[in-house]
Amino acid sequence: MLKEIAKTVLSTVAQPLAGAALLVPPILSSRESSDESVAMRSPQSWNAETDAKYTYRMVEEAKNYPTDGHFYTGEGDTGFTDFGGHGNCSKNDSRVVAHADCDEANAAVSVAIAAGGLPTDVSATLVSVQNDLFDVATDLAAPLNAGKQPQARMVPGHVERLERAIDHFAEEAGDLSGMVLPGGTLSGALLYQARGIVRRAERAVWAAVQEYPGVVNPVNGRYLNRLSALLFVLARNANLEHGDITWVPEASVRVPAEEEAPAAE
Repeated sequence: MLKEIAKTVLSTVAQPLAGAALLVPPILSSRESSDESVAMRSPQSWNAETDAKYTYRMVEEAKNYPTDGHFYTGEGDTGFTDFGGHGNCSKNDSRVVAHADCDEANAAVSVAIAAGGLPTDVSATLVSVQNDLFDVATDLAAPLNAGKQPQARMVPGHVERLERAIDHFAEEAGDLSGMVLPGGTLSGALLYQARGIVRRAERAVWAAVQEYPGVVNPVNGRYLNRLSALLFVLARNANLEHGDITWVPEASVRVPAEEEAPAAE
C-alpha cells in the first residue's frame, strides 16, 4: 500500500512523460557514495519506479519520528531553543537565524512549485532542491567539531549538482544578458521571490560561519549561493515566451527626449 502511495506522490511532480527524454538529470545526477541509501540516482537510472522506492524508504524512516501529536512544548517561551548539537541557544543566535531563514527559503520554493505551473523537469529539480534544503537545515544544527555524525552533511557534491543544473537550464534560456525587473509571469515572479529569500538565507549562513568558524559548515553558504543563481535562471526561463522587463536607469525621473525644451538659440 505504501509503495502505491509513493508512486502516486512522485507521479504528481516527477514522473517522466511517456516517450520523452525528461531533462531532470542535471540535479538528480549521482554523487560518489558507498552508501546506497544516500546515493542519488544517475540520469540513466532515474525513473518513477526508482523514485517510488526512494519515497517508500523515506515513508518508512518517518515512522521513527514522534507521532504523539504534541507540536508545542513551551520550552522556547523564554527566547531560547534547544538547537541540535549546539545546545541551548538564543533564538537570535546567528546559527538559529540561518536555520530559520533556510526554512523560509524552502517554503518559498514550495510555493513556486505549487502555484507556478512549472514544467515537469523544473518541478522535479526544485523538489530535489527542497530535499537538499533539509540537508542544509540538518547540517546547520550539527557542529562541524561534534563527534557524532549527523543524518546529513552538506558536501561539495551538493554544490556541483546545482552548477550542472544551472548550466543546463541557462542553455535552454539562451540570452541572459541585461538587468531585468523581477516579475513577468506568475511562475517567473514566484521564482524571483524565492531567489530573494534564498539570498537572505545565504547572508545569514555566512554571518554564522564568520561568527562560529570551524563550527558552521561553509558549504551551506556555497550551496545557497548557487541556488539563488539557479532560481534566477529558472525565472528568466519561465518568462522566455513573454520576455522580461529590462531595467532603465532613472526612468521615472528622466524627461523623454520629445518633451525636452528646445535649446536656446
